[in-house]
Amino acid sequence: MTALKYLYNKVIKLLTSIKTNQRMGVLAAFIGMLVGFAAFVIKSSVHFIQMLLVNDFSKEYHNILYVAYPTLGILLTVLFIKYFIKSRVGHGIPRVLFSISKENGFMPKHNMFSSIITSAFTVGFGGSVGLEGPTVATGAALGSNVGRVLKLNYRQRILLLGCASAGAMA
Repeated sequence: MTALKYLYNKVIKLLTSIKTNQRMGVLAAFIGMLVGFAAFVIKSSVHFIQMLLVNDFSKEYHNILYVAYPTLGILLTVLFIKYFIKSRVGHGIPRVLFSISKENGFMPKHNMFSSIITSAFTVGFGGSVGLEGPTVATGAALGSNVGRVLKLNYRQRILLLGCASAGAMA
């Protein structure tokens, strides 16, 4: 744990030694790469779940299974939220807008991973939703929480949140 604290202190010292505009540029680039990786994880996990479900099944059973899969995906999502997250996950972009307008840009820490898992279950099992909202919510949560850890002010935190949301859509 002391190695992490040492690294954290070094990063803070480095970031405080450069000008604000340059610091925000570095942070925006870092958040962009982090969110790009999160988007890759979401999309790859959906494809992996789909591959597991339809691989090696006989053609005559596909119709029955395609009806059951979305129900199973929703059930897994609800159970994950109820027993692991134990908090409201929120709906993608409206959750981001709510955090900007009512919560000073602070998003819950669990949104950094909960949207990835719940959207992978829902979409991977054939649910009729998209991945844009969960990707934006994940990116915004990453930007918000990096801003929280680095103790950025409101404007800087909102800037990171916006950069992360834009990076997620890109």
